[in-house]
Amino acid sequence: MARAYTYITKYTSPNQNARNRKIAGITAHWWGTPSGQSPEGVVSWLCDKRAGTSAHYVVSEDTVWCIVDPDRRAWHAGNSRANHTQIGIELDPNASRRASTERTAAALIADLRGTYGNLPLSPHKRWTSTQCPGNWDLGRLDKLARGKQPVAVKPSKPAGSGKLVEDGRLGTATSKALQKILGVKRDGRLGPDTYKALQKHLGGNVIDGLIENQSYKPTELGNGVGPHGWQFTGRGSKGSATVRRLQRHVGVKADGVLYEGTTKALQKALNAGTFRAVSRPSGGASAPAKPAVQNGKLTEDGRLGTATIKVLQKRLGVTQDGRAGEDTWKALQKLLGTVVDGAVSHQSYRATELGNGVVPRAWRFTGRGSKGSKMVVALQKKVGVKADGVWFEGTTKALQKALNNGKL
Repeated sequence: MARAYTYITKYTSPNQNARNRKIAGITAHWWGTPSGQSPEGVVSWLCDKRAGTSAHYVVSEDTVWCIVDPDRRAWHAGNSRANHTQIGIELDPNASRRASTERTAAALIADLRGTYGNLPLSPHKRWTSTQCPGNWDLGRLDKLARGKQPVAVKPSKPAGSGKLVEDGRLGTATSKALQKILGVKRDGRLGPDTYKALQKHLGGNVIDGLIENQSYKPTELGNGVGPHGWQFTGRGSKGSATVRRLQRHVGVKADGVLYEGTTKALQKALNAGTFRAVSRPSGGASAPAKPAVQNGKLTEDGRLGTATIKVLQKRLGVTQDGRAGEDTWKALQKLLGTVVDGAVSHQSYRATELGNGVVPRAWRFTGRGSKGSKMVVALQKKVGVKADGVWFEGTTKALQKALNNGKL
């Protein structure tokens, strides 16, 4: 089932650091003075460095603000050990909002238990001298939480229905249904093998089994996602090419970040039988490229395959083996008048992402957002594209055009 509350993640408290102990419980707080303090104001204060304190969650009525990742240590308990072992929940103290806040807090606690196990619920005053959480009845709250089926362990495929519930949660049932389509082991846990099969299914050029630059942790998506092959890089991350392909395939906004909207669209496609494989173009990284030449001209497709490299090597007067390595880059550097060291440095894309005509050992991949290479800047200026120093499909396409027109 979907979350039983509105879940907001756009605010992050700086008052946190890494945990050094396993999560062992949940601690309840309240912010004490009902009048004059809105939930939004409390969130704003806890996200201010001057506060020197925080919580993982703030709960009011039907809304949950997650301001510290639960796998991180929030500064909430007034006790160092408890900060390392507890998940802190800040509860609205207003009596007029108690019933709705209680239902939401119970749902959140149930969800956390579904992810982290049967965590006990404790008052803040267990860890330090305080009256917090005031008049909150934690026995009642705990009972209500235990009477609710946790999101993370509730099957997303009801017995006998034959269809996935389209709830946006990436649980084991959805993962198994996807794995069945992809033809891999159906263990209900997504990992590198499933991601490789998905990348092939979507016609990707890179088959590395990695979902990178993600804004949400596997535990936030559902219990059908394993930690291996998933790269969480924090809120606001720029996303993954594989996820963008998936999003275009299922018809949602292609921002590269996998979350509930993408999962729901995937579930719908799996239910409708429309999640079909994309035909892979020639020149992809996972299979040898066919010669991309028609009527004596290179196909201007932006892929740096063997055919393009052979034409470039012919122009440079080096061995035409279709694989650009140190000798090819030295010759290109001489042609462009840059430093001749045989390396293409500071690149945002792996050699395998460009095509099968690039030798990895002379290619310096330093991660997305890299500053680029002076040689590539010179090449980009020569072929008439934006000179940012990073080689990708636009640069290759312009190079192909220049080679076809005899202008390199």
